[in-house]
Amino acid sequence: MNPIEFSETKFMPSWTWILGTYYKLDHMMRKNLKGLYVVHPSSWARVFFKTISFVISPKFAKKLFWLDTITELAPHVPFKDLYIPDAICKFNSKVDTSEFSKRLFGKPLIELESEFLENDVPMVISRCIDHIKANGLETEGIFRIPGSKYKIDSAIIKWNLGLPVDMEELGIHSICSLLKQYFRELPDSIFQTECETEIKCLNNDDILKYTKEKLLPSLPKLVYNLYKILFGLLFQVWQMEKINRMSSLNLTIIWTPNFLKGDTQMEYLLLGTTKETGGYSKIVQSCIENYAIIFT
Repeated sequence: MNPIEFSETKFMPSWTWILGTYYKLDHMMRKNLKGLYVVHPSSWARVFFKTISFVISPKFAKKLFWLDTITELAPHVPFKDLYIPDAICKFNSKVDTSEFSKRLFGKPLIELESEFLENDVPMVISRCIDHIKANGLETEGIFRIPGSKYKIDSAIIKWNLGLPVDMEELGIHSICSLLKQYFRELPDSIFQTECETEIKCLNNDDILKYTKEKLLPSLPKLVYNLYKILFGLLFQVWQMEKINRMSSLNLTIIWTPNFLKGDTQMEYLLLGTTKETGGYSKIVQSCIENYAIIFT
């Protein structure tokens, strides 16, 4: 069975299992228990517990709390060290439409809550980049080879909820794909709308000066910090080109679409580097090759 699929019947515990689990809790534990939170309960579970609770223990029944989504669990249980299986996270994304479940990906940087920031950049970016620097710079085809869509989707759901993500389990290629997706969904682009006309008219000789003296200084601090740490990583990947086979041109082709928005992104994806979109690619490649000059 595909791990993404979720069948309520297949995973439904039997009456025997529920009763057996209840009686495995010793008397003192049941007595001292402050609350038992049941997430994603089926109608069957609600009816079953309501029926038998008055027979087994009316006091224990009062300690049961029914929660429809993982989001509702947040005020009661700290998420920092909580492990929730990927299949449960996937199911939660189908039923949870609250803003709480969409607190990171697709959010403007200025709207991020402090718990999602680390060293003035989104925590997901900081953690992903640190892991890639420590474990992935020599990986052949880094950023070119796609990761597991299932793992990426599950990780995004967990990051949005503030749940811990196992980077080792996620793997380098999935981490790289997740990093690209974050920038693809980010409203804050390095290429601001008001700069489009200038960028399209740039000559090759003007790229570095324009990027360093006009484009980057116009960015809000949080946006600047984000792109600085990213291009620092891409510079290091490029420096390992002989091992990972990723040239600055390869990285530029892969990354430029993730920075473009709307019609410009669509044009780039359909037509590639043209006279209209070439300036964007040249700026990205310049930021990679001239990182030490541009970001100092």
